[in-house]
Amino acid sequence: MTERDQIETRVELTEDQLRELLDGRRDSIRVPDSGTQANTTPIANVELDREYNLVGIVSDIDDINEFQRNDGDTGQVRNIRIQDRTGALRVALWGEKADKKLSVGDTVHVTNVEIQDGYQDTFEGSVGWNSMLNVVQEPDDPLYWVTVVNSGPEESEPEPDEIPQ
Repeated sequence: MTERDQIETRVELTEDQLRELLDGRRDSIRVPDSGTQANTTPIANVELDREYNLVGIVSDIDDINEFQRNDGDTGQVRNIRIQDRTGALRVALWGEKADKKLSVGDTVHVTNVEIQDGYQDTFEGSVGWNSMLNVVQEPDDPLYWVTVVNSGPEESEPEPDEIPQ
């Protein structure tokens, strides 16, 4: 048994939970086990108006948007979506962080993510000048991983008329 096999665990979710986590695109995904990494918080545990360190898989990347600041300078922002075994979070990358080369499927470690009100009563993270955004290069970075799988429909007891005679 390899070291990876020894530390990898399986998390079983209902079909609805998995569909929400993975946007219905896959039956399973391997994600970093947030909370077991040094000073990281599971996405499901973030609270408004606080800062967190997060680790997750990039599941969506928007284009960079440029805008004019009040002082006349040009600014930029790009939204990404990261997910761990507990949920997903839209994260706004501001300034130079928006230029970071990222791909869907990259594992990222983000520090000092400020949690703010987001679209339609959801939270979103803000990554600014005091945050760090690093792509985790496996296996150089020792992360613990979990495989999130679709547990399938729950089996129920047969109805009395279905019991074999």
